[in-house]
Amino acid sequence: MPAVSLDSVTKIYGEGTVALDDVSVNIEEGEFVVLLGPSGAGKSTFLRVLNGLTAPTEGTVEIGARSGGGDRGGVGMVFQEHYLIENMSAFRNALSGSLSRNGLLRSLLTLQRANDKRTALDALGTVGLLDEADQRAGSMSGGQKQRVGIARALVQEPDLLLADEPVASLDPKAARDVMAYLKEAAGERDLTSVTSLHQVNIAREFGDRFLGVRDGEIVFDGTREGLTMDVVDEIYAITYLGLGFIGFQVNVIIDRLPQFFEFVGGFFPPDFREFTVQTKNNDIGGLRAIPVSFANGGEYLVESFASQQLTLAKATLVTLLLGFMGTVIGFPLALTFGVLGSERVTPFPFNFLFRGVMSAIRAIPAIVWIFLFIPLGPPSQVTAVLAIATDTIGNLGRLFTDELEEIEEGPIEAIRSTGASRAQTVVFGMLSQVSSSYVAWTLYILEINTRIAISLGVVGAGGLGFLIRNNQDSFAYTETAAGIVMVFVVVLSVELLSSRIRARLRPSEHEGKGLIDAIKDLGDGSKWLGMGGGSKN
Repeated sequence: MPAVSLDSVTKIYGEGTVALDDVSVNIEEGEFVVLLGPSGAGKSTFLRVLNGLTAPTEGTVEIGARSGGGDRGGVGMVFQEHYLIENMSAFRNALSGSLSRNGLLRSLLTLQRANDKRTALDALGTVGLLDEADQRAGSMSGGQKQRVGIARALVQEPDLLLADEPVASLDPKAARDVMAYLKEAAGERDLTSVTSLHQVNIAREFGDRFLGVRDGEIVFDGTREGLTMDVVDEIYAITYLGLGFIGFQVNVIIDRLPQFFEFVGGFFPPDFREFTVQTKNNDIGGLRAIPVSFANGGEYLVESFASQQLTLAKATLVTLLLGFMGTVIGFPLALTFGVLGSERVTPFPFNFLFRGVMSAIRAIPAIVWIFLFIPLGPPSQVTAVLAIATDTIGNLGRLFTDELEEIEEGPIEAIRSTGASRAQTVVFGMLSQVSSSYVAWTLYILEINTRIAISLGVVGAGGLGFLIRNNQDSFAYTETAAGIVMVFVVVLSVELLSSRIRARLRPSEHEGKGLIDAIKDLGDGSKWLGMGGGSKN
């Protein structure tokens, strides 16, 4: 008898959305099956039907000898967001997998059977976290949290182990570690396992059998050998049709790669001839221009800051000032809207007037705001500061609101009990609790605003972006490369300094960023364009 059997299963949601369409499939005991397919294909519904979280509209589901959907105790589930209790230890989180075998009182008093506790420790050992059993879950990395989620599912002692996109939010190394532990755990316990993934390379590395899902139908059922690129194209047909719609042609990209590499080669070595007025006027180029620019106690740098000539030194200063002034100007309104947007200060639903304004601002990238300010003048340093300030109101204000919602009620009650006025209660009972956090989040927004200032420079706001654009248009590629190097230096310097200060202000919420982390963070495009960069992680 198959470990899992779906017979003509159809699931239709609400207004006629077909999530699964007449799906019939058998999964044998001990198989490690991977579901592949684009977003919305029906993978999550497939798993929810197996887990009994969703009942099929038509058809039958059998798990071993049971029918009608998964028995919750016999089906372990690993979630994409792990869903751990953050203030509990890894051990306590893993042990929660035994709740179905223990009564409420026994669970509340942590009087689970000794066998269950041994099972929890064994499960943590299986996922390589036995030494971290007493560590608070909230202090763990994303990969470690997901491994605790696997341990919790194993403590259920299930017959069937399900995992819904368990590595979607992890970096490649952590993703492979989690999948390795997941497969090892299933193999050691001879569990049948079904995992949904969207990373085809990781799926091929760990899967034994693959089910390709598209539009609620199984379009492929086979092994690693049968999962060719043509099959992947068929599974992800919607995605590839979308690429075709926007004119994306892989073969054209490949054909043009030699020209691309030749073009990039023209940027090396970077020429810092335009670093200062001294190097520019005396034709001192290459890397030699850097020590010359810093000679005489920085006299040449000061001279460049005051000069009308466009140099790397002056462009760097302009960029830093754009980001700083935009943050400073936006801060008062961000504070006002952030405080008034909290339900602790402004009663519902009036607080949503302020939340709505902040959401509207956040919906528009800063690079669009600069053009909306065109009636005040063309893209320039003035409109760039206004655009950054406006973006700050939306992003920083929302962070302020979120922080205020999380404060302790006790200090507020204590201030109220002294007979303080409403305004005094807000200032001394509420804002006093978040003052350090507000400074830390302002520094975080300053990091983002420095990047935005560079991007706005490309469209005419001045600074490094403007210099890079001018050199690019003039085919001065080595000088363009020097400008790009300065962008890296400026962004990394601001972020490293800011993260260190933030870590000292709020060590529990902000981690000091290392150089490698700061370099990785350069790939976050939203922070360059000002697209909702104020989301709290």
